Amino acid sequence: MKLILFNIGKWLILTLLILTHISCNEFLDAKPQISVNIPETLSDLRLLLDDANTINQSAPGLIELGSDDYVVDYTVFTSRPMFEQQIYLWDNHPQFQLSDISLQWSKPYRTILISNVVLETLDRMNDVDNNLKNQLKGEALFVKSFNYYILSQIYSEPYVPNSKNDNLGVVYRPSSDFSEQSYRPTIANVYETILEELKQGYELLPVQQIHKTRPDKQAAAALLARVYLSMENYEMALQYAEKALEYDNYLIDFNTLPITTSNPLEVMGKEVIYHAICNTASYITASRSNVAPSVYNSFDDNDLRKYLYFNAKANGTFSFKASHSGSSVMIFTGLAIDELYFIQAECLARMNNLKEALIIMNKFLKLRWKSNTYLDFNSEDKLEVLKFILKERRKGLIFRGIRWSDLRRLNRDDNFKVTLTRQFLNNTLTSELKPNDLRYTYLIPEEVINMTGIQQNKR
Repeated sequence: MKLILFNIGKWLILTLLILTHISCNEFLDAKPQISVNIPETLSDLRLLLDDANTINQSAPGLIELGSDDYVVDYTVFTSRPMFEQQIYLWDNHPQFQLSDISLQWSKPYRTILISNVVLETLDRMNDVDNNLKNQLKGEALFVKSFNYYILSQIYSEPYVPNSKNDNLGVVYRPSSDFSEQSYRPTIANVYETILEELKQGYELLPVQQIHKTRPDKQAAAALLARVYLSMENYEMALQYAEKALEYDNYLIDFNTLPITTSNPLEVMGKEVIYHAICNTASYITASRSNVAPSVYNSFDDNDLRKYLYFNAKANGTFSFKASHSGSSVMIFTGLAIDELYFIQAECLARMNNLKEALIIMNKFLKLRWKSNTYLDFNSEDKLEVLKFILKERRKGLIFRGIRWSDLRRLNRDDNFKVTLTRQFLNNTLTSELKPNDLRYTYLIPEEVINMTGIQQNKR
């Protein structure tokens, strides 16, 4: 890579200073100049996209920290930094410190920057291996879309079907040129761009990759299914879930897994489509958090997930242990085959194909329960079937960076909306998050607002 000097704008200053955790004075005195490496070959671009510590670990912890799948006790709560306490209680105005901006904001935008650099460099390249060029372009489009989708679940209002969706979406970086100003397109425009670039990426990606840290066609189809589900476009979500399952539909029989091990799920195992993790949700670790009792108690005693997913603690509570990430301190935020079955079943039920939806769910659950103990669930009532599927979806995809997005989507339906509550035993401190509350969209860090002039989210 060639070493050159660039004059850069406010956005890069903010990102770089946050990433290096400099002091406030240094932050104010920083000069807009930096040395950077510019990729020149396809091999350079391959190295950028294969940096798994960046590309595959960019999801902010906020994608899970607001969910109702975990609880912490008062001692743990008071021991944590103020920002984490505010996030746990859904504070109206959480105060991001520089380290919080680094973890909850800059990480995904740094990954988007890399994607833009790859795409722009590829556009300038001629007389190179076109197969590799197309593959790298497909990967960069996927990575960019993946990060914008996650950001849209955190920093912009939910997509609402049958509406204009003309409120402000996430902050958008049009290119890697830092003289080009960031802006906030509408929610509709953000989702249109995500879908367009994902579909373009799907056409360019290979059928299979040698590493699950790289996306392939199945990963792009699976992400499209997830995006369309969040948009409540159930017909298209079903189409892409089934397309993804055409590549691989393997499910693990949980009867074959070692229950007593610390993590019975294999990292990048057979059900994993695309490996991605979040390591910035510091509350959600085995030592600090407990699984919400209502969730743990929803598992039947014959359901093997009750033993494979959770560890009993000495005080009678339970921690989460089973993750495709390979660690109890990191949340798996990637794509896996089990999620596709939940999408498929829900979409079929919403489209009134109840029989097929239940065939899928019953087949799935037989592989999650002790052998010969599961009894098929049957019903001809659409609402009853949907409640069954969504309950299983929550249990099956716990701590996967999905629950927050589901809450934003399902809270618009009176049949599924819930009010979340944080409450400490023997303490009067409580907090409540009602359906469709503005706090389901996090505020953009004030430092970003001050430096860029971007409009803040509503409160």
